Amino acid sequence: MDGIKAFLVTWFGFDQKDAQVIGIHPKYLFTTLDKQAYETYRAKVDSRYTKAYRYYHTALVENNLFQAKSHPPYAPDQESQLLLEPLAHVKSDRRTNS
Repeated sequence: MDGIKAFLVTWFGFDQKDAQVIGIHPKYLFTTLDKQAYETYRAKVDSRYTKAYRYYHTALVENNLFQAKSHPPYAPDQESQLLLEPLAHVKSDRRTNS
């Protein structure tokens, strides 16, 4: 066997809450993309990596890697809607550093 090409994990949880995960080796996944889609994907990955690298090292230097939150990212009157509505999303108001 020359490596794992794909895997499937099934978990039978409590109270009928089961889960299933499928993993595919990237070389097989990326071959399904055309060249333009792959290049667009690579550009996004490079951009995310650059931002994460900069954030991580700045946080290490400034000793603020962990920032405890004092309140959730939504207003108190939105709590029920966000917790009970499966399609609800919290919008970030953080500014992105370019």
